[in-house]
Amino acid sequence: MIGEMAPWDDWQCTVDLNNGVDYFHSYCVNGFHTLPSFPYPAQQAIFADSVPQDPWSGGGGYWADPWNGIDLSFGLSDRHNLGTNVGFLDGHAKWYRTKSLIRADQIFGTGQCINYDAARVYYDPSAPYPDTQPICEGHGIG
Repeated sequence: MIGEMAPWDDWQCTVDLNNGVDYFHSYCVNGFHTLPSFPYPAQQAIFADSVPQDPWSGGGGYWADPWNGIDLSFGLSDRHNLGTNVGFLDGHAKWYRTKSLIRADQIFGTGQCINYDAARVYYDPSAPYPDTQPICEGHGIG
């Protein structure tokens, strides 16, 4: 499961004070979220291939975050011909080249540009979307 979609994560209820925009207000509730609260369900990743590990080793293998990198603990796996299978909130799934799903400058970064990957897959509903903020931390879609 993508970590930001887990009901226990609470989506980091904060406000982006740098530009005075409250991207997170509509998501600041505990627990599960309703489908209408997601503006892009066909692009919102909920499941993806993660690095297979023993589940008793601390979470790697069943919880993935794209900013942890490729083939690293808690990262995305590229074990399917250098690709990753992604399941979306609207119910469809698709294979992507793993490198297209990750922004290199966001690996171990702030996570606020994580929705700006080349494949246009959205991971974090609390982070800015390219359609709502065309520039993210000085970068376009890379």
